[in-house]
Amino acid sequence: MKIFWHILKLAIDTQIILQEMQKENRELRLKIEDIRIIDRAKCVLISRLNLSEEEAHRAIEKQAMDMRTPKRAIAEGILKTYEE
Repeated sequence: MKIFWHILKLAIDTQIILQEMQKENRELRLKIEDIRIIDRAKCVLISRLNLSEEEAHRAIEKQAMDMRTPKRAIAEGILKTYEE
């Protein structure tokens, strides 16, 4: 009977670890998606407004700080404005 409870505890612990890893995986995928969108917006600013990479990065960062909005939201707005 002890073996059963030990195996059950091991299975529960494994399930908890798996759920934590899946959560971390989702968070990392969102971060990667954010970076891709922000980079696309920087490329648009570079090509459309002739900004340097640093200037484009700073423009997105500053607008996000000023508006208290995530950089991704600013980047999506830039993409919507210039890619339509």
